[in-house]
Amino acid sequence: MACPHPLDPLCVAVMLRLSNGPERPDVLAADLEISEEVLAGRINRLKMLGAVEFGNLEYRLLPEAHRIILDISQSSLNKNGNRPRTRDEANVSVRLQRLRDDPMFQALPDDELEWLARVSRTQALSPGEVLLLEGDECQAMYIVDRGTIRLSKSSSSSAYGFGREQTIRLMGAGDSFNEVPVFDDGTNPVTAEALDEACVIVISRKDVQDLVARSPEFAGVIIKIMSQRLRHMLAMIEDVSMRDVTGRVAKILMQISHPSVGVGAGISTGRHLTQREIAEMAGTAREVVARALKKMERAGAVTVRRGDVQILDPELLESFT
Repeated sequence: MACPHPLDPLCVAVMLRLSNGPERPDVLAADLEISEEVLAGRINRLKMLGAVEFGNLEYRLLPEAHRIILDISQSSLNKNGNRPRTRDEANVSVRLQRLRDDPMFQALPDDELEWLARVSRTQALSPGEVLLLEGDECQAMYIVDRGTIRLSKSSSSSAYGFGREQTIRLMGAGDSFNEVPVFDDGTNPVTAEALDEACVIVISRKDVQDLVARSPEFAGVIIKIMSQRLRHMLAMIEDVSMRDVTGRVAKILMQISHPSVGVGAGISTGRHLTQREIAEMAGTAREVVARALKKMERAGAVTVRRGDVQILDPELLESFT
């Protein structure tokens, strides 16, 4: 039985810790070796499920949490967490049209596209739902049909394997991800989570490998995509090692309207990023981002009002990068 809740292992760790009694946020975060900001994100998920409440400056477990823990204990979760059940919510003809419109598959003949539409599946995701987990066994590659998927990595500094989170990229409609482990037989390199109502096309590892073996055109597309991923990762390494925090934050803000490789969303998000989201992309803490924004605000490059960052002078902002 697959667990029906959008939980990751850190959510489970929080519930197990609170099963011993109420805890203050600072104490709970310290025991789990994570920041209070990361903890708050997981607590919000648990609140939505009716598993946790806050009162008298403490988090406490609600009765619903015990049923959730029981569901998880009876499910097929491995040590890395839940692998969500694939839900085929689109018929073959709809999926075929989506694949035809995707540049990745336009070189394929009709018979290959029809085969791919039959063997692939469609999975709908709710906001905050985890699609796959870093370190879990690779099952498939994915193509975003609609919505936004966040790819992230977590530090291993925590006893639970969760510390600071680094947003690697945001993936929008038409973007594909998780190609590398399909071919190197490794585990998932990132965690993928829906930021809003999203839908992805799921193509199993075996089907991707079979298609590459039959189609030189598709193999060429895959090589191009992996080359783009490599360029992005090299740019991220350069940004993190060569740019200071202010420079990384400035580049992330510029990517809202002009996506590029390196740190940042990688797509036009259509909205302003929160300071927490900027910190997760920059690989730092929210407090450090706040200081960087204050520096740029004093210079007249941006303005910050109630956490919302508005760009006043794009050229001046670019000078910080």
